Amino acid sequence: MQKKTLGLVIFLVVCADSLYSAPIQQESAKEIFEKAIFLEESKGDLEGAIELFQKVVTNFPAERTTAAQALFHIGTCYEKLGMREAQKAFQNVIDSYPDQSETVKLAKAKLAALTKTKTTPRTEAQVFGLKQVWTGPVVDTAGAAAPNGRFLAITDWNTGDLAVRDIAAGKNRRLTDKGPWTKSQAFALFPKWSHDGQSIAYSWFNPEGEFFDLHVVGLNDSKPKAIYVSNAHEYIQPFDYHPDGQRVLVGFYKEGDLVEIGFVSVQDGSIQVIKTFQRKYDTDPPWGFVISPDGLTIAYDNLYQKEPKTRDIFLLSVDGTEERRLIAHPAIDAVLDWTSDGRHLLFTSERSGTTDMYVVRIEGGETVGDPILIKSNLAPHFSLGCTQQDQLFYGIQNSSRDIYVAVFDPESGKFLGPPEKQPLIYEGRNAYPDYSPDGKSFVYISFRSTLPNARNVICICSLDSGEIRDLDPGLGVFSFPQWRPDGKAVSMLGTDEDGQKGIYLIDVQSEEVTPLVQIEETERISAHRWSKDGSTLFYTKSKTSRGNPSLIYTLNVRTGQIEVLPGSPEDARDIDVSPDGKWLVFLNRSIKIRHLGIISANGGEVQELYSFNVMGEFPITPAWSQDGKYIYFSTKDNPGDEDWDMWRFSLESKQAEALSLKMVSFRHPSTHPDGRHMIFSTEGALTHSSGVWMIENFLPKEGGKK
Repeated sequence: MQKKTLGLVIFLVVCADSLYSAPIQQESAKEIFEKAIFLEESKGDLEGAIELFQKVVTNFPAERTTAAQALFHIGTCYEKLGMREAQKAFQNVIDSYPDQSETVKLAKAKLAALTKTKTTPRTEAQVFGLKQVWTGPVVDTAGAAAPNGRFLAITDWNTGDLAVRDIAAGKNRRLTDKGPWTKSQAFALFPKWSHDGQSIAYSWFNPEGEFFDLHVVGLNDSKPKAIYVSNAHEYIQPFDYHPDGQRVLVGFYKEGDLVEIGFVSVQDGSIQVIKTFQRKYDTDPPWGFVISPDGLTIAYDNLYQKEPKTRDIFLLSVDGTEERRLIAHPAIDAVLDWTSDGRHLLFTSERSGTTDMYVVRIEGGETVGDPILIKSNLAPHFSLGCTQQDQLFYGIQNSSRDIYVAVFDPESGKFLGPPEKQPLIYEGRNAYPDYSPDGKSFVYISFRSTLPNARNVICICSLDSGEIRDLDPGLGVFSFPQWRPDGKAVSMLGTDEDGQKGIYLIDVQSEEVTPLVQIEETERISAHRWSKDGSTLFYTKSKTSRGNPSLIYTLNVRTGQIEVLPGSPEDARDIDVSPDGKWLVFLNRSIKIRHLGIISANGGEVQELYSFNVMGEFPITPAWSQDGKYIYFSTKDNPGDEDWDMWRFSLESKQAEALSLKMVSFRHPSTHPDGRHMIFSTEGALTHSSGVWMIENFLPKEGGKK
């Protein structure tokens, strides 16, 4: 709602209370709060959000939890606007709502960060420009801005083709023509412009081999050119065009967690590797490689001394012979881009407790002065690069991680109403639910590591009281929690602080953590499930590189003996155990076609059940119905779609059917022991509220362009 319209409505309410007050009163504090959150996080209308948050604080003083959260968000909005009122709002939370411990904790952290962070407060003359340049159902937030700032190189997700978007006209022009998804599942990714703005390098997914090639196309070319053809044992990604226009800086992510960075010649495809990395964590490879405008150095971010949750920024000479640590801080720092004259570097950092954008002066390969805060509290984002006019484009990838429960008729499969979001703290950060064996609670992961002074935790929520208990497994990374059948412990996939990957078990009473299975750095576990008596742990394991089999393994919990399940399929990634414990269902993670099958829990012959198309290598976890008659799974078949559909396969009729449940990015279903409730989480991009933004006038006066 625009400000003028909102003002008119408020005026009419005052003048004609009998006509308008009843509808206004029907709107609850929570409803107004959620509208304000949408304005703040999705629309970027900070002033409109402040107005609604203030309405919650003023009109609903008795609802102290929501009012405190609203006042906290007033502070975050002012912080994003660069206004000193932010400190006042955070202090008001502390003074006025001492009983709201979680919100007070966040406010104290924000206040401490604002008072300790060395930044230059913006004056009216220094206010930067910030505007959204593209949003919609098929927005591509991982494209690249042209050097002149007029165009974006993007993936057109209607077809997967490489395209150029005219920002002013709001129109796309495709540079490739692969045809519709039904004809080809190839697609472009991560385009990068040459410095003259005349050609684009990009990754091209080859669906036949399920790997990426490197292509280059000119704006006026009739056909793209493949300058590097990959294979099934590596993933490649272009990072930047060299200013000479003759070579592209590329990352080769190889088998065994090896990462090679080098140049690929545009003319003949020859490769010059300049540095090789050995990454320790799957989720933390070196990243963000950008070449300085003079073509001499490369800035990038990487783990420092392989410590998790700590990334520093480094400078590497283009020939790979010299390297230095440029920005050191015990936080996560990540490169965005160089400014046009090469005298400043833009980067993000979590040093203040949120992901914030900074700019720092660079002279002689060293930083000069303190970094200057540009924008606070960025959502998950991609850098689209800085233009010749020093306009930084970036994509905001809004996402949802929330847990829902739906009631359904187990016979017809019909869902009896819309799913209900569970009232959990840290909304938008919760996923991977699993019902307890007795049906009295569920376990899930709360992703809090990007919040001030917080770590990700395992949570157990009582279905009767709503009480939530946090368990800290002390692991660097963990996912997919599963109840042990006796309900006394929870297992999870994880990596400990020393980088050891495997399956870990946490006792829910003592919180003692013990490893069950440990694997090599070059291996990965995709899923695990318990036998019904808890004596055996089933899990799937493969090499980290593509093209290797993924087999089902069994761990005898009593003896510690590990074996491959006899007759295991070679493409099993996600699994579940039938209610009677006699069967395993499995799914692969092919980017193109998923295969659903079953095998005896003792091993034997595989029975193929059903195949379906899907785009993307994300996990789709199958779940048995409690009566053992059906297998549930969620899927989508078009990368441009947000909504997923719930399906079930009947083991009696051997038919699959779509059910009456359609939601944004929902996965990981778990069925309740009563057979009538299903819990799942939404996890993924919300493209309708994602978008591309442009920020300008961010350089300090003393360090502006020449």
